[in-house]
Amino acid sequence: MHRSFRSSLFAIAVLLAACGGAEDRKTVYFNKGKELFAAENYEKARVEFQNALQIEPKDLELRMALAETMEKLENWQGAARQYLGILNEDDKHTGALLNLGRLYLLGNNDDKAREHAERILSVDADHTAAKTLLAGVEAKAGNRERAEALVDEVLSVQQHDPEAASLKSSLQLFAGDIDAAVHTLEQAVAANSGERGLRINLARVNARAGRQEPAIEVFRSLLEEVPDNLGYRHAFAKMLTAFGRVDDADAVFAQAITDFPDEQQAKLAYIEFLTGARGVERAVEELEALIEAEPEERRFRFALGRIYEATSAFDEAAALYRGIINELEEGPDLLRAKTRLAVVSTRQLELTEARRLVDEVLEENPRDIEALTLRGTLLLNEGDAAGAISDLRTVLGDEPREVRAVRLLARAHQANNEPELALDVLQRGVADNPGEAVLGLDLANLYSANSRLDEALAALDAVLERQPTSAPALEGKFKIHLHRKDHAAAMTVAEAFKTALPNDPRGHYFAGLMHREAGDLEASLGAFDEALATRPGAVQALSELVKTLIALERRDEALARLTAIANEHPEHFVAHNLAGEMHLGGGEFKAAEARFRRAIEIRPGWAIPYRNLATTLVATERREEAIEL
Repeated sequence: MHRSFRSSLFAIAVLLAACGGAEDRKTVYFNKGKELFAAENYEKARVEFQNALQIEPKDLELRMALAETMEKLENWQGAARQYLGILNEDDKHTGALLNLGRLYLLGNNDDKAREHAERILSVDADHTAAKTLLAGVEAKAGNRERAEALVDEVLSVQQHDPEAASLKSSLQLFAGDIDAAVHTLEQAVAANSGERGLRINLARVNARAGRQEPAIEVFRSLLEEVPDNLGYRHAFAKMLTAFGRVDDADAVFAQAITDFPDEQQAKLAYIEFLTGARGVERAVEELEALIEAEPEERRFRFALGRIYEATSAFDEAAALYRGIINELEEGPDLLRAKTRLAVVSTRQLELTEARRLVDEVLEENPRDIEALTLRGTLLLNEGDAAGAISDLRTVLGDEPREVRAVRLLARAHQANNEPELALDVLQRGVADNPGEAVLGLDLANLYSANSRLDEALAALDAVLERQPTSAPALEGKFKIHLHRKDHAAAMTVAEAFKTALPNDPRGHYFAGLMHREAGDLEASLGAFDEALATRPGAVQALSELVKTLIALERRDEALARLTAIANEHPEHFVAHNLAGEMHLGGGEFKAAEARFRRAIEIRPGWAIPYRNLATTLVATERREEAIEL
């Protein structure tokens, strides 16, 4: 046989063997992943599915398995990317359409969720899961009757269907019929004993109804069945914390760490709990102990760094991140530490150092989302709007729902004298992230800045439709109506503010302003009094109350009120300054000077009492002191 021919046969044989081996390995990984998924060991299942996909990246069944696993791990963006990848290969893939539609609903992108449900129903009008998804969309849109009709259709075909029963229970709960909501779930649980998600829903409905023991019993039974499920333990601990049973929650977390000594996520979840329930000092103490016990586990050090950042302990955070950087020559932890140190340097206004670090990260990984976003921020602050736009567009190309990048890109276009492009960025950002109120507020502010007040009001109404208690949205509406001198509409917003946020003084404050505009000073005074009763330190309400008393020629009463507040709250620098202004107006210079000096002592960074004190010094012929001040 010819040598080259024999070599070719050998190469083909090796290739065929390799292909068969790869297929076998893929099957092994896939089956192992399915076993782990069934055992609810989702993190390890994810690793197996990813190993299988490295062998065959276009296998849609594998991608579905990985996407569903990521959902279980609450990695919503990762799951969505997998579903979108599947739909790029097969735009009629029912499973991907359905699950991505559910994620859209979860992410408040209701229009997309409706579109996906209707695409499935256009092919299969009786698809019960798609009907349930559509019912969820209708419920969120406020179409309760339509939602109930769709759910009842599903339950008439599949009695006690888990998803439909859960939605039915939610609708009953919304209507105030807690007993019916509990009953619906209890029946569904009885008919679907293996559906643990249903039982968790039952626990949550009982918790919402204030029925602690039945809710706790659900979790206890779950933990007896699946003691290895860390997620259930954490959900149980969070519920106990919500009940105010902090010691019981602490015990659940502590037991999880004992039972899973090698699961770092158990320890990190405990740190998160301690931060909220026991305080930052206790969380730091625990983290320091973990770091001492496991010095090579950098996740604990990064968690400590984040706490330092959140509490403005920037020197400590910088030292920690520099320590990690000095230990490493390469790898993702090195890049992460440099990025975090760049963030800290930015907060400390060490911008040259921040830029150096970010550039080093991007040299290694040009598409690092956090580093690109930070460099975009730095470029924008340096006045390089075009450079910022380039970086931020790259971020949004990879992560179109990155809210920080959307906001910064809109700012960059504004700085670049491109208001229409800024509007376009925010409009698309709101469409992609309808649940992110901050984007709706940015859009309303940009409309207002361009004198498009009707569109600004519409944007604020869209925010309020999803978040009826959004104080910034209500305040924005009030200011627009006030600017237009539509006092009736402004008063309506003030009343709505009081109803939505009864513990916020601004509703009463806004009402006081409107009463004064209408010439009803007594009603105005009463509203400002109510604002101060709600929050004694409400600065604007106090200032307007004093102005109103002066307008009513009740100067002595105004001064007495300020004196009482300053005596009761010695650190109330605004009360001291206002009292000083009244003394100054009455020619009582010594008393005025004492008040202004006290205000400056309390709040040395506030300019107004300096100006007032200078005026007092000039009035008492101490001009040189005034100039020095």
